[in-house]
Amino acid sequence: MTLQEKINLDDPALYQEFKFLSEKTSKKPIVLFFGRSTFSDNTKYLFLACQRANPTFEVKWCTAEKRLHDKLLQHGLPSFLVNENWRETVNLFLEAACAVYCENPYSALWSLPLLRGCLSGATQIQLWHGISVKHLDLMLINHDNFNILSSVFRTNLISATQIDYLASSSSHFDAFWVKAFGPSKLLRTGQARNEVLCRDAHHLELIDSVFTEKEEAIFSKDSTKVLVAPTWQRSHETWINSENFLNTLNEIGKKENIDFFIKQHPFTLRMGEKNQTPNKRNHVHTLDPGFDVYPWLRFFSAMISDYSSIMFDYLATGMPVLSLDLEEKKTPYEPDFSLLPATSGLYQFTSKNFQEILNTALKKHPKRAEQKEMIGLFYETNIRETNQSLINFLEEQVNLKATKSYEVHEIGTRP
Repeated sequence: MTLQEKINLDDPALYQEFKFLSEKTSKKPIVLFFGRSTFSDNTKYLFLACQRANPTFEVKWCTAEKRLHDKLLQHGLPSFLVNENWRETVNLFLEAACAVYCENPYSALWSLPLLRGCLSGATQIQLWHGISVKHLDLMLINHDNFNILSSVFRTNLISATQIDYLASSSSHFDAFWVKAFGPSKLLRTGQARNEVLCRDAHHLELIDSVFTEKEEAIFSKDSTKVLVAPTWQRSHETWINSENFLNTLNEIGKKENIDFFIKQHPFTLRMGEKNQTPNKRNHVHTLDPGFDVYPWLRFFSAMISDYSSIMFDYLATGMPVLSLDLEEKKTPYEPDFSLLPATSGLYQFTSKNFQEILNTALKKHPKRAEQKEMIGLFYETNIRETNQSLINFLEEQVNLKATKSYEVHEIGTRP
Protein backbone atom coordinates (compact mmCIF):
# COMPACT_ATOMS: atom_id res chain seq x y z
CA MET A 1 0.00 0.00 0.00
CA THR A 2 1.43 3.41 -0.97
CA LEU A 3 1.48 6.51 1.17
CA GLN A 4 -1.09 8.06 -1.15
CA GLU A 5 -3.44 5.14 -0.45
CA LYS A 6 -2.89 5.32 3.30
CA ILE A 7 -3.65 9.00 3.77
CA ASN A 8 -5.69 11.72 2.10
CA LEU A 9 -3.13 14.20 0.78
CA ASP A 10 -5.74 16.98 0.80
CA ASP A 11 -6.49 16.56 4.52
CA PRO A 12 -5.89 19.99 6.18
CA ALA A 13 -4.93 18.25 9.44
CA LEU A 14 -1.77 16.97 7.77
CA TYR A 15 -0.34 20.48 7.70
CA GLN A 16 -0.03 20.78 11.48
CA GLU A 17 1.24 17.22 11.92
CA PHE A 18 3.99 17.50 9.32
CA LYS A 19 4.79 21.07 10.35
CA PHE A 20 5.69 19.73 13.80
CA LEU A 21 7.80 16.96 12.27
CA SER A 22 9.53 19.38 9.88
CA GLU A 23 10.54 21.74 12.67
CA LYS A 24 12.06 18.83 14.61
CA THR A 25 13.76 17.07 11.68
CA SER A 26 17.51 17.64 11.16
CA LYS A 27 18.14 19.39 7.85
CA LYS A 28 20.49 18.39 5.07
CA PRO A 29 22.26 20.85 2.71
CA ILE A 30 19.50 20.66 0.10
CA VAL A 31 17.73 23.57 -1.61
CA LEU A 32 14.44 22.88 -3.43
CA PHE A 33 13.27 25.07 -6.31
CA PHE A 34 9.65 25.45 -7.42
CA GLY A 35 8.34 27.08 -10.58
CA ARG A 36 5.09 27.01 -12.47
CA SER A 37 4.19 24.24 -14.91
CA THR A 38 7.07 25.36 -17.14
CA PHE A 39 10.81 25.78 -16.63
CA SER A 40 11.01 29.56 -16.42
CA ASP A 41 11.03 32.66 -14.25
CA ASN A 42 13.26 33.70 -11.35
CA THR A 43 13.60 30.24 -9.84
CA LYS A 44 14.83 28.80 -13.18
CA TYR A 45 17.65 31.31 -13.45
CA LEU A 46 18.75 31.02 -9.83
CA PHE A 47 18.59 27.20 -10.04
CA LEU A 48 20.82 27.21 -13.14
CA ALA A 49 23.20 29.74 -11.58
CA CYS A 50 23.59 27.40 -8.61
CA GLN A 51 24.42 24.57 -11.01
CA ARG A 52 27.16 26.65 -12.62
CA ALA A 53 28.55 27.90 -9.29
CA ASN A 54 28.89 24.42 -7.77
CA PRO A 55 27.92 25.50 -4.22
CA THR A 56 28.32 23.41 -1.08
CA PHE A 57 24.60 22.56 -1.10
CA GLU A 58 22.60 20.24 -3.36
CA VAL A 59 19.82 21.65 -5.55
CA LYS A 60 16.70 19.99 -6.95
CA TRP A 61 14.01 21.30 -9.31
CA CYS A 62 10.66 19.99 -8.05
CA THR A 63 7.87 19.35 -10.54
CA ALA A 64 4.78 17.20 -11.02
CA GLU A 65 5.13 17.38 -14.83
CA LYS A 66 6.65 14.13 -16.12
CA ARG A 67 7.53 15.70 -19.47
CA LEU A 68 9.46 18.54 -17.83
CA HIS A 69 11.11 16.17 -15.37
CA ASP A 70 12.40 13.95 -18.18
CA LYS A 71 13.59 16.96 -20.18
CA LEU A 72 15.65 18.30 -17.28
CA LEU A 73 17.18 14.89 -16.62
CA GLN A 74 18.15 14.67 -20.30
CA HIS A 75 20.07 17.92 -19.86
CA GLY A 76 21.85 16.51 -16.80
CA LEU A 77 19.91 18.66 -14.33
CA PRO A 78 18.76 17.39 -10.91
CA SER A 79 14.98 17.16 -11.18
CA PHE A 80 12.65 15.53 -8.68
CA LEU A 81 9.22 14.22 -9.72
CA VAL A 82 7.07 15.02 -6.71
CA ASN A 83 4.11 12.75 -7.47
CA GLU A 84 6.07 9.59 -8.36
CA ASN A 85 6.77 8.27 -4.85
CA TRP A 86 5.09 10.12 -2.00
CA ARG A 87 7.21 8.52 0.72
CA GLU A 88 10.39 9.78 -0.97
CA THR A 89 8.79 13.19 -1.46
CA VAL A 90 7.87 13.52 2.21
CA ASN A 91 11.37 12.49 3.32
CA LEU A 92 13.05 14.93 0.92
CA PHE A 93 10.81 17.84 1.89
CA LEU A 94 11.24 17.19 5.62
CA GLU A 95 15.04 17.21 5.29
CA ALA A 96 15.47 20.17 2.88
CA ALA A 97 17.19 23.22 4.38
CA CYS A 98 15.63 25.79 2.01
CA ALA A 99 12.76 26.16 -0.45
CA VAL A 100 12.68 28.84 -3.17
CA TYR A 101 9.49 30.01 -4.91
CA CYS A 102 8.44 32.44 -7.64
CA GLU A 103 4.69 32.25 -6.93
CA ASN A 104 2.34 31.60 -4.01
CA PRO A 105 3.50 28.39 -2.27
CA TYR A 106 -0.15 27.31 -2.26
CA SER A 107 0.03 26.95 -6.06
CA ALA A 108 3.70 25.93 -6.20
CA LEU A 109 3.01 23.03 -3.82
CA TRP A 110 -0.09 21.86 -5.69
CA SER A 111 -2.46 23.04 -2.92
CA LEU A 112 -1.38 20.12 -0.71
CA PRO A 113 -1.33 20.80 3.07
CA LEU A 114 1.02 17.82 3.48
CA LEU A 115 3.78 19.43 1.40
CA ARG A 116 3.38 22.86 2.99
CA GLY A 117 3.71 21.23 6.39
CA CYS A 118 6.81 19.28 5.37
CA LEU A 119 8.61 22.49 4.35
CA SER A 120 7.66 24.52 7.41
CA GLY A 121 11.01 23.84 9.04
CA ALA A 122 12.97 24.96 5.97
CA THR A 123 13.97 28.54 5.24
CA GLN A 124 11.40 29.66 2.66
CA ILE A 125 12.41 32.33 0.15
CA GLN A 126 10.00 34.13 -2.16
CA LEU A 127 11.50 35.61 -5.35
CA TRP A 128 8.04 36.32 -6.84
CA HIS A 129 7.71 37.00 -10.56
CA GLY A 130 8.30 40.68 -11.07
CA ILE A 131 7.37 44.19 -10.00
CA SER A 132 3.61 44.43 -9.68
CA VAL A 133 0.94 47.07 -10.26
CA LYS A 134 -1.67 44.61 -9.02
CA HIS A 135 -2.93 44.36 -5.47
CA LEU A 136 -1.84 40.95 -4.17
CA ASP A 137 -2.95 38.54 -1.45
CA LEU A 138 -3.34 40.42 1.88
CA MET A 139 -4.14 43.62 -0.04
CA LEU A 140 -7.23 41.92 -1.52
CA ILE A 141 -9.00 41.22 1.78
CA ASN A 142 -11.11 44.40 1.69
CA HIS A 143 -12.03 44.19 -2.00
CA ASP A 144 -15.57 43.06 -2.78
CA ASN A 145 -14.51 40.47 -5.36
CA PHE A 146 -12.64 38.45 -2.72
CA ASN A 147 -14.36 36.77 0.21
CA ILE A 148 -12.32 36.29 3.38
CA LEU A 149 -14.97 33.79 4.54
CA SER A 150 -13.97 31.49 1.67
CA SER A 151 -11.70 28.72 2.99
CA VAL A 152 -9.83 28.54 -0.34
CA PHE A 153 -9.08 32.28 -0.27
CA ARG A 154 -7.96 32.09 3.36
CA THR A 155 -5.69 29.12 2.66
CA ASN A 156 -4.15 31.05 -0.24
CA LEU A 157 -3.45 33.99 2.06
CA ILE A 158 -2.02 31.85 4.83
CA SER A 159 0.27 30.03 2.43
CA ALA A 160 1.41 33.26 0.75
CA THR A 161 2.44 34.75 4.10
CA GLN A 162 4.32 31.69 5.40
CA ILE A 163 7.66 32.77 3.98
CA ASP A 164 10.81 33.81 5.77
CA TYR A 165 12.37 36.14 3.20
CA LEU A 166 11.04 38.05 0.21
CA ALA A 167 13.18 39.62 -2.53
CA SER A 168 12.67 43.37 -3.02
CA SER A 169 14.67 45.14 -5.71
CA SER A 170 14.21 48.64 -4.29
CA SER A 171 13.35 50.44 -1.06
CA HIS A 172 10.50 52.04 -3.03
CA PHE A 173 8.72 48.65 -3.09
CA ASP A 174 9.37 47.48 0.47
CA ALA A 175 6.08 48.76 1.89
CA PHE A 176 4.15 47.13 -0.97
CA TRP A 177 5.68 43.70 -0.37
CA VAL A 178 5.01 43.93 3.36
CA LYS A 179 1.37 44.85 2.70
CA ALA A 180 0.97 42.04 0.16
CA PHE A 181 2.73 39.17 1.96
CA GLY A 182 3.55 40.34 5.48
CA PRO A 183 7.22 39.26 5.55
CA SER A 184 9.35 40.47 8.44
CA LYS A 185 12.56 40.09 6.40
CA LEU A 186 13.29 41.45 2.92
CA LEU A 187 16.26 40.68 0.68
CA ARG A 188 17.60 43.66 -1.25
CA THR A 189 18.32 42.02 -4.57
CA GLY A 190 17.10 42.12 -8.15
CA GLN A 191 15.13 39.71 -10.32
CA ALA A 192 17.23 36.59 -10.97
CA ARG A 193 15.79 36.32 -14.49
CA ASN A 194 17.07 39.77 -15.48
CA GLU A 195 20.75 38.84 -15.63
CA VAL A 196 20.19 37.33 -19.06
CA LEU A 197 19.09 40.75 -20.33
CA CYS A 198 22.69 41.93 -19.89
CA ARG A 199 24.62 39.02 -21.44
CA ASP A 200 24.40 36.05 -23.77
CA ALA A 201 22.32 33.17 -22.44
CA HIS A 202 24.09 30.04 -21.23
CA HIS A 203 23.02 26.96 -23.18
CA LEU A 204 20.90 25.51 -20.35
CA GLU A 205 19.06 28.83 -20.03
CA LEU A 206 17.66 28.12 -23.49
CA ILE A 207 15.63 25.15 -22.20
CA ASP A 208 11.98 25.94 -23.07
CA SER A 209 13.32 28.96 -24.96
CA VAL A 210 13.96 27.57 -28.44
CA PHE A 211 12.07 29.03 -31.40
CA THR A 212 10.23 26.75 -33.79
CA GLU A 213 11.72 26.60 -37.29
CA LYS A 214 9.07 29.04 -38.53
CA GLU A 215 9.59 31.46 -35.62
CA GLU A 216 13.36 31.40 -36.10
CA ALA A 217 12.98 32.22 -39.81
CA ILE A 218 10.79 35.22 -38.96
CA PHE A 219 13.11 36.34 -36.15
CA SER A 220 16.05 36.22 -38.59
CA LYS A 221 14.30 38.48 -41.13
CA ASP A 222 15.56 41.96 -41.85
CA SER A 223 12.70 43.64 -40.01
CA THR A 224 12.06 45.46 -36.76
CA LYS A 225 11.01 43.06 -33.97
CA VAL A 226 8.57 44.21 -31.28
CA LEU A 227 7.35 42.10 -28.36
CA VAL A 228 3.74 42.34 -27.19
CA ALA A 229 3.24 41.03 -23.64
CA PRO A 230 -0.23 41.38 -22.11
CA THR A 231 -0.67 40.48 -18.47
CA TRP A 232 -3.12 37.93 -17.07
CA GLN A 233 -6.17 39.82 -15.85
CA ARG A 234 -8.50 38.69 -13.12
CA SER A 235 -11.62 40.50 -14.22
CA HIS A 236 -11.41 42.17 -17.62
CA GLU A 237 -9.58 42.29 -20.92
CA THR A 238 -7.77 45.34 -22.25
CA TRP A 239 -7.54 46.61 -25.81
CA ILE A 240 -4.27 44.79 -26.51
CA ASN A 241 -6.12 41.48 -26.15
CA SER A 242 -8.68 42.43 -28.81
CA GLU A 243 -9.06 41.47 -32.46
CA ASN A 244 -9.02 45.17 -33.34
CA PHE A 245 -5.57 45.56 -31.79
CA LEU A 246 -4.19 42.51 -33.64
CA ASN A 247 -5.50 43.87 -36.94
CA THR A 248 -3.93 47.24 -36.16
CA LEU A 249 -0.57 45.57 -35.50
CA ASN A 250 -0.74 43.71 -38.79
CA GLU A 251 -1.50 46.86 -40.78
CA ILE A 252 1.39 48.71 -39.11
CA GLY A 253 3.65 45.71 -39.68
CA LYS A 254 2.93 45.71 -43.41
CA LYS A 255 3.57 49.45 -43.77
CA GLU A 256 6.63 49.74 -41.50
CA ASN A 257 8.28 46.30 -41.94
CA ILE A 258 7.70 45.31 -38.31
CA ASP A 259 7.16 41.78 -36.99
CA PHE A 260 5.17 41.69 -33.75
CA PHE A 261 5.64 38.69 -31.44
CA ILE A 262 2.88 38.12 -28.88
CA LYS A 263 3.83 36.39 -25.64
CA GLN A 264 0.82 35.44 -23.53
CA HIS A 265 1.08 35.32 -19.73
CA PRO A 266 2.22 31.87 -18.42
CA PHE A 267 -0.91 31.64 -16.26
CA THR A 268 -2.97 31.13 -19.43
CA LEU A 269 -1.49 27.61 -19.50
CA ARG A 270 -2.92 26.82 -16.07
CA MET A 271 -6.26 28.34 -16.99
CA GLY A 272 -6.44 26.24 -20.16
CA GLU A 273 -6.70 29.29 -22.40
CA LYS A 274 -5.55 29.15 -26.03
CA ASN A 275 -3.91 31.90 -27.98
CA GLN A 276 -6.20 33.54 -30.49
CA THR A 277 -3.86 34.80 -33.20
CA PRO A 278 -4.86 33.40 -36.62
CA ASN A 279 -2.21 32.59 -39.23
CA LYS A 280 -3.70 35.09 -41.70
CA ARG A 281 -1.83 37.97 -40.02
CA ASN A 282 1.60 37.78 -41.62
CA HIS A 283 3.18 40.35 -39.31
CA VAL A 284 1.72 39.10 -36.01
CA HIS A 285 3.18 35.91 -34.51
CA THR A 286 2.12 34.20 -31.30
CA LEU A 287 4.66 32.51 -29.06
CA ASP A 288 3.56 29.61 -26.87
CA PRO A 289 2.56 30.77 -23.35
CA GLY A 290 5.15 28.33 -21.97
CA PHE A 291 7.96 29.83 -24.07
CA ASP A 292 10.61 31.52 -21.92
CA VAL A 293 11.23 34.78 -23.77
CA TYR A 294 13.85 36.21 -21.40
CA PRO A 295 16.96 35.07 -23.32
CA TRP A 296 15.57 36.95 -26.35
CA LEU A 297 14.30 40.17 -24.73
CA ARG A 298 17.37 42.24 -25.57
CA PHE A 299 16.95 41.48 -29.28
CA PHE A 300 13.56 43.22 -29.53
CA SER A 301 13.48 46.89 -30.53
CA ALA A 302 10.54 47.71 -28.24
CA MET A 303 7.94 46.17 -25.95
CA ILE A 304 4.19 46.77 -25.79
CA SER A 305 2.16 45.83 -22.72
CA ASP A 306 -0.85 46.82 -20.68
CA TYR A 307 0.56 46.36 -17.18
CA SER A 308 2.59 43.13 -17.16
CA SER A 309 5.63 43.04 -14.85
CA ILE A 310 7.81 41.99 -17.81
CA MET A 311 7.81 45.60 -19.03
CA PHE A 312 9.64 46.72 -15.89
CA ASP A 313 12.28 44.05 -16.51
CA TYR A 314 12.59 45.14 -20.14
CA LEU A 315 13.50 48.65 -18.97
CA ALA A 316 16.99 47.28 -18.28
CA THR A 317 17.60 46.83 -22.03
CA GLY A 318 17.33 50.58 -22.61
CA MET A 319 14.77 49.99 -25.38
CA PRO A 320 11.35 51.75 -25.43
CA VAL A 321 8.46 50.39 -23.35
CA LEU A 322 4.90 51.20 -24.46
CA SER A 323 2.19 50.88 -21.82
CA LEU A 324 -1.55 50.99 -22.50
CA ASP A 325 -3.17 54.03 -20.92
CA LEU A 326 -6.31 52.55 -19.41
CA GLU A 327 -8.84 55.30 -19.97
CA GLU A 328 -11.40 53.72 -17.66
CA LYS A 329 -10.18 51.78 -14.66
CA LYS A 330 -12.16 48.57 -14.34
CA THR A 331 -11.34 47.52 -10.76
CA PRO A 332 -9.93 49.17 -7.63
CA TYR A 333 -7.13 46.62 -7.35
CA GLU A 334 -5.54 46.46 -10.80
CA PRO A 335 -3.79 48.17 -12.31
CA ASP A 336 -2.65 50.57 -9.62
CA PHE A 337 0.23 52.61 -11.01
CA SER A 338 0.42 54.59 -7.76
CA LEU A 339 2.40 51.59 -6.47
CA LEU A 340 5.32 52.69 -8.66
CA PRO A 341 7.87 55.38 -7.76
CA ALA A 342 7.86 56.64 -11.37
CA THR A 343 6.22 56.02 -14.75
CA SER A 344 7.71 58.86 -16.78
CA GLY A 345 9.94 56.52 -18.78
CA LEU A 346 6.96 54.66 -20.24
CA TYR A 347 5.29 55.63 -23.52
CA GLN A 348 1.60 55.56 -22.66
CA PHE A 349 -0.80 55.05 -25.56
CA THR A 350 -4.48 54.62 -26.32
CA SER A 351 -6.25 53.01 -29.25
CA LYS A 352 -6.45 56.48 -30.84
CA ASN A 353 -2.76 57.42 -30.82
CA PHE A 354 -1.04 54.02 -30.79
CA GLN A 355 0.64 54.21 -34.21
CA GLU A 356 1.95 57.72 -33.57
CA ILE A 357 3.40 56.75 -30.17
CA LEU A 358 4.96 53.58 -31.58
CA ASN A 359 6.67 55.47 -34.42
CA THR A 360 8.02 58.08 -32.00
CA ALA A 361 9.35 55.45 -29.61
CA LEU A 362 11.03 53.38 -32.32
CA LYS A 363 12.51 56.22 -34.37
CA LYS A 364 13.40 58.81 -31.71
CA HIS A 365 13.08 57.28 -28.22
CA PRO A 366 12.86 60.70 -26.51
CA LYS A 367 12.20 59.15 -23.08
CA ARG A 368 15.63 57.52 -22.87
CA ALA A 369 16.77 59.68 -19.93
CA GLU A 370 13.51 59.19 -17.99
CA GLN A 371 13.75 55.45 -18.57
CA LYS A 372 17.29 55.37 -17.18
CA GLU A 373 16.02 57.20 -14.10
CA MET A 374 13.26 54.61 -13.67
CA ILE A 375 15.82 51.79 -13.81
CA GLY A 376 17.76 53.42 -10.98
CA LEU A 377 14.60 53.72 -8.88
CA PHE A 378 13.40 50.17 -9.57
CA TYR A 379 16.73 48.34 -9.14
CA GLU A 380 19.06 49.43 -6.35
CA THR A 381 21.55 46.58 -6.75
CA ASN A 382 23.73 45.43 -9.66
CA ILE A 383 21.53 43.36 -11.99
CA ARG A 384 24.53 41.33 -13.18
CA GLU A 385 25.32 40.17 -9.63
CA THR A 386 21.80 39.16 -8.56
CA ASN A 387 22.22 35.40 -8.75
CA GLN A 388 25.61 35.34 -7.05
CA SER A 389 24.28 37.40 -4.15
CA LEU A 390 21.35 34.98 -3.79
CA ILE A 391 23.70 31.97 -3.91
CA ASN A 392 25.80 33.51 -1.13
CA PHE A 393 22.65 34.02 0.93
CA LEU A 394 21.56 30.41 0.34
CA GLU A 395 24.97 29.19 1.52
CA GLU A 396 24.46 31.09 4.79
CA GLN A 397 20.93 29.76 5.29
CA VAL A 398 21.88 26.16 4.50
CA ASN A 399 24.74 26.31 7.01
CA LEU A 400 22.40 27.70 9.66
CA LYS A 401 19.76 25.02 9.05
CA ALA A 402 22.24 22.15 8.78
CA THR A 403 23.65 23.04 12.19
CA LYS A 404 20.78 22.20 14.51
CA SER A 405 20.97 24.26 17.69
CA TYR A 406 20.24 22.81 21.09
CA GLU A 407 21.01 23.56 24.73
CA VAL A 408 22.71 21.35 27.28
CA HIS A 409 21.91 21.99 30.95
CA GLU A 410 24.57 20.54 33.24
CA ILE A 411 22.54 19.40 36.23
CA GLY A 412 24.64 16.46 37.38
CA THR A 413 28.05 16.46 39.07
CA ARG A 414 31.16 15.13 37.36
CA PRO A 415 32.92 12.21 39.03
